[in-house]
Amino acid sequence: MDTYCKIFMDSTAGYDEIFDLISKYLAGTPKGVSTIITSWCSISLKRNSYYNEELYLNNSDDFVYWEYYLDMECLDGVPFVEYVKNINRMMSFLRTFCLSVVPSCDFEDMLT
Repeated sequence: MDTYCKIFMDSTAGYDEIFDLISKYLAGTPKGVSTIITSWCSISLKRNSYYNEELYLNNSDDFVYWEYYLDMECLDGVPFVEYVKNINRMMSFLRTFCLSVVPSCDFEDMLT
């Protein structure tokens, strides 16, 4: 199964704040200004090129127009079940400061 996962985030927090919160929560190692390496995955925080403030304000439920998303990939040797469990935990954490969180991946039905 393809382990790539994209998680869209609707947040009023800025890029640096989101990056710092995720990095600290996961006890990950920042690599540059957009990537965090953990014991189970590589995560890149991205600005959504489709973000459009006007469209967002007209329909904030459409995650395609949210400003940020995460690109995630499982590290070699990590069991898929553990990867999914950790994504679910991280999504719960993201919901503590995001208005909404929406995963997009081949296994999104396994994510809560």
